[in-house]
Amino acid sequence: MEKLVGQLQRLAIAPEQFQGQGICLNSQQHHYLQDVLRLHAGDRFIAMNGQGQLWLAELLATPLQATVIAPLSKTQNWLSP
Repeated sequence: MEKLVGQLQRLAIAPEQFQGQGICLNSQQHHYLQDVLRLHAGDRFIAMNGQGQLWLAELLATPLQATVIAPLSKTQNWLSP
């Protein structure tokens, strides 16, 4: 079932963690996404940089890695692709 973007979990990401379209997660972030929220490879979340920018991101099977799917605006309420 598709989720509204507003229903996805959010995760703060430092600017230096963005590597092109990839996100390098630290061990605490990885633990939070996989062990606390129980997300798996292919699950999506919202990455935010603390400066008002948001991205739809997807957890990868590669440990400590996610990929950016699309930038978001704070007012978007569309279905995740």
